[in-house]
Amino acid sequence: MNGTEQTINHFATRVRQLILEHQQLRNEQAELTQQLAACRDEISQLKETLAQQQKHYNDLMTARLMEVNDGDLEQASERIMRLIRQVNKCIAILTEQPTEEEA
Repeated sequence: MNGTEQTINHFATRVRQLILEHQQLRNEQAELTQQLAACRDEISQLKETLAQQQKHYNDLMTARLMEVNDGDLEQASERIMRLIRQVNKCIAILTEQPTEEEA
């Protein structure tokens, strides 16, 4: 073998190596593309779940505020009822006392 044949063989070997490396890189790229698509799908699903959870949280907070307001209404109603009872007691006491004209 002379120098030219060795150079050609070396060149052919190197081309085969580059072809194999290219195929490996294409396979890796295809795999990474699939992983990227899967990650994008997962992100989309997570965003959707997050939006649902935020809506659920807002609904719960609204319900909590309404619950507090209902509790305030109940307390106010109880307070008014106590005041009415006290006024009724005062009226009863005043009606039981004889006036100066009656005495």
